[in-house]
Amino acid sequence: MTAYTPYQPECSQGTLQALYEFQSSICALTEMEVANASLYEGGTALYEAVMMAIRITGRDKVIMDGGVSPIYRKIIRTYTSNLHYQFQETPVVHGQSSREEIKKLLDQKTAAVIFQNPNFFGTIDDHADIVEEAHKLGVLVIESVYPISLGILKTPGAMVWIL
Repeated sequence: MTAYTPYQPECSQGTLQALYEFQSSICALTEMEVANASLYEGGTALYEAVMMAIRITGRDKVIMDGGVSPIYRKIIRTYTSNLHYQFQETPVVHGQSSREEIKKLLDQKTAAVIFQNPNFFGTIDDHADIVEEAHKLGVLVIESVYPISLGILKTPGAMVWIL
């Protein structure tokens, strides 16, 4: 199985149904309105989300939390190495996102902030306060999550709709 469907519609129906069911389940778990299933893995998905945020906002700065997997951060930097985007990484403080550093870096040039929850170090964090600050400036928030954990953790959708 791959993330892509065969070209013949009669051969694609089962795959398309599986993708629909997967995306519907992810929307329910994350409490978000949409989900995409045609990506290879987490790092590529984050890269695609970054590129979408840059296109939507017209801005060129991205803040990456230090709790995001170093592999994912490397993938994003590799895919964008020939592009003129500014990436700023913030440290992890006591296992969680550094609110002071992130809020200090948020400005009108910022397209997105990237988080992971639970983060690379296994720490759970509620980013709702940072999401609220980011949205006040028109900054989009990208969060990589482990779907199974969303049965007990605060979902990305719950963090977004605090306004």
